[in-house]
Amino acid sequence: MRTGHNWAERSTVPHGEVTSLFPVDELACSVLQNRDAQLQLEQLESRSVLTVTPDGMASGYFLAQHPLTLVPVAELPDDQREAIEATLDDPLSTYRYVRLGRTVASGQNRSLAEFKS
Repeated sequence: MRTGHNWAERSTVPHGEVTSLFPVDELACSVLQNRDAQLQLEQLESRSVLTVTPDGMASGYFLAQHPLTLVPVAELPDDQREAIEATLDDPLSTYRYVRLGRTVASGQNRSLAEFKS
């Protein structure tokens, strides 16, 4: 089964343009990961999140293995903010978060679903 991504509905930036955000553990700001990031995403408008997209097979694999992470734009150091903003058409300040990684959705637990009446 093939998973589809509709990047046209989201504001995106290629992975190669934001390599300064990696490794995330070394960023000088707080980040939200995994469940905390997913809960925050559910409360945000999609246009307030800048999504990092793969720009090749290797970066696609890298991002797929990376946990869902939200980096607050307001907390980014000036040099990183300027580097990212130089690659965008819109000012980076129009976004609240930069989204890295992917959401892992749990599938239906079929073994338990079989016992429903």
